[in-house]
Amino acid sequence: MMGLDRDFENALLSTLLELSIEAVVCVDEHQNIILFNHRAMQVFGYTCDEVVGRPMDMLMPEEYRAVHRQKMQAFIACDSAAPDMQQRTEVVGLRGNGEQFPAETSVSKAHINGTVLVISILQDITEHKLAHEKLAHQASYDALTSLPNRVLLNDRLEHAFERARRDKNRVAVLFLDLDRFKNVNDSLGYAVGDKLLVEVSERLVSRLREEDTIGRLIGDEFLIIMEGLSKAEDAGVLAHKLADSFAEPFIIEGHELYMSTSIGISIFPDDGERKSALISHADVAMFQANKDDKNSYRFYLNELTSAAVERARMESALRRALKQNELIVYYQPQVSLQSGEIIGAEALIRWQHPEMGMVSPAKFIPLAEECGLIVPIGEWVLRTACAQMATWKKRGFALKLVAVNIAGAQITRIDLVDLVATVLAETGLEPQCLELEITEGFVMGDPRHAIRLLHELKNLGVVLAIDDFGTGHSSLAYLKQFPIDKLKIDQAFVRNVTHDSQDDAIVRAIITLGHALELKVIAEGIETLEQQDFLRSERCNEGQGYYYGRPVTAEALEQLLR
Repeated sequence: MMGLDRDFENALLSTLLELSIEAVVCVDEHQNIILFNHRAMQVFGYTCDEVVGRPMDMLMPEEYRAVHRQKMQAFIACDSAAPDMQQRTEVVGLRGNGEQFPAETSVSKAHINGTVLVISILQDITEHKLAHEKLAHQASYDALTSLPNRVLLNDRLEHAFERARRDKNRVAVLFLDLDRFKNVNDSLGYAVGDKLLVEVSERLVSRLREEDTIGRLIGDEFLIIMEGLSKAEDAGVLAHKLADSFAEPFIIEGHELYMSTSIGISIFPDDGERKSALISHADVAMFQANKDDKNSYRFYLNELTSAAVERARMESALRRALKQNELIVYYQPQVSLQSGEIIGAEALIRWQHPEMGMVSPAKFIPLAEECGLIVPIGEWVLRTACAQMATWKKRGFALKLVAVNIAGAQITRIDLVDLVATVLAETGLEPQCLELEITEGFVMGDPRHAIRLLHELKNLGVVLAIDDFGTGHSSLAYLKQFPIDKLKIDQAFVRNVTHDSQDDAIVRAIITLGHALELKVIAEGIETLEQQDFLRSERCNEGQGYYYGRPVTAEALEQLLR
C-alpha cells in the first residue's frame, strides 16, 4: 500500500480482518495459529488467547487431524519458489463446545519476507447443507407422510430386482388402495383425510419387516416392496397381516373411522421384469380385490390384464358416447295398482353403441361410477327426462311425474340441490312432476347429511323416494326424519313374493311401515298377475315391471299412453 505509513497500514489490515464476515485463520510453516479474527472466534467459540500458538488441527475432530496435517505439510512444501497459490475444499470443523459442523475453506499460501504463511478463510455452511438436504428429501419423499415417493420407489425397486437376479429369489410388489377414502374427504374435509393418511402410513410401517420398503404413490395409494422371497405365497401372508391391521378404528379429531384396504400383488420375475409392468400388474390385481371383496388381497393373473384392457377400452368408448349422443333415455311405465292407470314413468339410461349394439346398463353403469362419468351422465339423464316430461305435459298426456335415479356420486361431488333447481328452471317443469329416487344404502351411509340434503330438495317441491328399500340397513330413528314421499320395494323381494314366505313377510312389513309413516309404497319388478294381485291385496299403492311394460323410448311410451 504505497503512500501509507507502515503503522497505519498494519492498523488498516487488522481492522479489515476484524470486520470480515468470514472466519480467517493464519498459520505459520509449522501449522501453528498466528492470527484468529473476530469472526473465527464466533464460529469456533474460542478466544485468540486460547488458540494462538497452538496447532490449527485443534479446530477439527480427532479423526480428521492426521490427514489434515499431512495435506497442509504437502501444501506448504509444494514448490516454495512458485508464486502464491490457493486451494478450496470442504472440511469438518470442531467448535469449542465439541459440536461438529461442515465448513468450506479457501486456503492460500503466501511468501512474506521469506516466511511461508497459510491463510484459511472459512465459511460455516451448516444452513446451506441443511437446505440442500431438505431439497433432496423433498425430491425423494412424500411431503405429507415422509414415506418414499414414486421417484425413490422406482429407484429402490430397480435395486431390488438387481439383488433378486443375483440371489436368485423373488420380489413382491404390493399395491394398496384405501376403500371409500373419498367419503372421508367429502364428509369430514381434506384436513381429516390428510391426518388419516398419516396414521394409516404409520400403522402400515409398523407391520413391515425392516428390509421392506413402503412408499406413497398418490392420494390414498401406497406401494410396498418385499424382497428376499423364496416363494410367492409369503407375500400373501404380509398382505393378510396388512388387511387385518385395519380392524381397529382410526381416531381422527374425535371421529372414529373404520377403514379397509384392497391389495394387489405382483411377483418379480414371474409377472414381469420391468418396474412399470410389475406396478401396473399389482394395480390391476388391487382393482380386482376391491371389486370382489373389499379389505382383501389378490395375486395378479394374466387374465386380469385382459379385463383391465377391456375396462380401459369401455371407459374410452363411454366417454365418446357421452359426447357423440350415443346414450338414450328409456322410460318404464309406473301404474296405480288400484286403477291400473299409468301415472308415471321411470327414466332409465341405455347405450346404443354403433358396433357393440345395445350395451347393458349392468355393464356400463358400474364403470361410470368407478371412473367418475356417472356425474355428467346423471346430469344428462336428469335434464333429458325433465325436458321430456315438460313436453308430455304440454301435449296433454296424463302422466303425473317422471322418476330419475340419483347416484351416490351426484350427492357427494356436486351441489345436487343447485343442479335440480337449475334443470327445473331451464326445462320449465313443475317441481311436483319430478321424482328423485335415492338408494336406501347411500342414504343410511351418512344419515345426518342425507337429512339435510333431502330437506333442501324437498323445499324445491320435488317428490322424494327411497329406492331399493329393504336391501340396506335402515334405522327407523332416521327414517322418520327423512322428508320422503315414497318407499320403493326392491324387485328381489317382489320376484318370489308368491312362492317364498319370507319375501311375503318382508313385503307386507314394508307396506305396513310405509303406510304407518304416511308414505306411498311402490313395488318394482312385477312380472305376473299373481304378484300384482298379492300387492294390490296388501294395499301397495303403485307398481312397475315387465307385466306393465318394458323400458321403451319416449316415442314408444307416447304410443302406449294414446
